[in-house]
Amino acid sequence: MKPKLKLAFSDMWGFEDYQFNPSDNYFTDLLGTKFNIENNQEKPDLLIYSVFGNSYKNYKCKKILFSGENLDAGKEHLPHYDDSDITLSHYEGLPKEIFIPLWVIFVNWFNKKQPRPLPSNPTYSVSLDLIQNNRERFLKARKFCAFINNNQIEDRIQLFHELHKKQHVDSFGHLFNNVGNALRGSQQDKIKLLEDYKFTIAFENSYDRGYNTEKMIEPLESGCIPLYNGGEKAKDYFNKKSFIYYKDFDSMESYVSHIMKVHSNKDLYQEIVLHPPLNLEKIYKEFKPDLLADRILEQLYL
Repeated sequence: MKPKLKLAFSDMWGFEDYQFNPSDNYFTDLLGTKFNIENNQEKPDLLIYSVFGNSYKNYKCKKILFSGENLDAGKEHLPHYDDSDITLSHYEGLPKEIFIPLWVIFVNWFNKKQPRPLPSNPTYSVSLDLIQNNRERFLKARKFCAFINNNQIEDRIQLFHELHKKQHVDSFGHLFNNVGNALRGSQQDKIKLLEDYKFTIAFENSYDRGYNTEKMIEPLESGCIPLYNGGEKAKDYFNKKSFIYYKDFDSMESYVSHIMKVHSNKDLYQEIVLHPPLNLEKIYKEFKPDLLADRILEQLYL
């Protein structure tokens, strides 16, 4: 019989109906591989918290910080990192840091039925099996490129304009919206939308070597090629032949030229789509839930 663990959460993320659910989430299920979990916000054995507040300071138990944030919420800017017993994030190097990039918690590791009932965020939105296998199903007529962004980040703004000069790019975010109402919904809504497009501009909001978010993995489940810019560690887990990486090119001009070449060359486009995108051996070795839970507990309870 598994031992009991009283677990609490604080300072987590969410918007509108898409809130973090303490009873239905990646971390509860992850630790549930080792414990019978009791949600106990008053007297927990363990607190998992993020960077969206400071309520974590009110708890005296063991504390795990999870952060998928970068830039102004990075470890050099917030005390949250120093206040934890261990951290789970895209950072690595310090003894208490365990590398878990944000995209990992979007994977449906526990085969949860979709869509998850609200409130739920994120919603186990991607399946490694659906990404990796039977990719011939993605070879269908598609529109050119989707852009789903709200933040004004210089490099992706430049890419949008350069591509839009050559072929219409549909913008579904608040930034350069040209389709009507901005997309506002679940991760499944985004994945469903991308099923209609060859490409999506998937540039991260900021840079760190290990900072790779759902922007990388969600298009792959849609058969949509990510036009990606972000941390180089993406190449450790995603085959470089399955996406078009900005840093592989010496200029925006050469990057755009290659994208348009893929767009116009059926064989080249299909080669990218059909290529298995995942380095499954490495993904399972580092992020398979029961193995990852062992690493976390070993680090936490030394």
